Amino acid sequence: MKEFFKEKIDQLVSIYTNAKVSYEYDQLDGTHFIEVLPQDIYDSDEFLDWECETFKEFISAYPCENICFISEDASVTIENIEYAKEGIDYIKPLCLSFHINDSENGSWTSDYHDDFEDSNNWLLLAA
Repeated sequence: MKEFFKEKIDQLVSIYTNAKVSYEYDQLDGTHFIEVLPQDIYDSDEFLDWECETFKEFISAYPCENICFISEDASVTIENIEYAKEGIDYIKPLCLSFHINDSENGSWTSDYHDDFEDSNNWLLLAA
């Protein structure tokens, strides 16, 4: 069954080269999650067509299983990625962190990284 998702994710990333697609199976509720980034791909009519076809294929092959497609605005997140693929044109979000010191000069430092969950103070930079 995981081969089904690997093939579908590879297919989607070949269509949308600016996408990142991740897969997780949640054993607690028995749902297969596919996260599609960025949001504009997920919201597109073309993706909706692909999603419907994939859903039909999946339910036909695995009628007792559940599948859920999510993106950035979902109330659930993928925490234990089992498979993920980025398209060649995918741009990771960058985080710019500012750390202000209490020194007399009011000095500050800044840095950036691509894992903004590590920082309490962050600014997402648009490409």
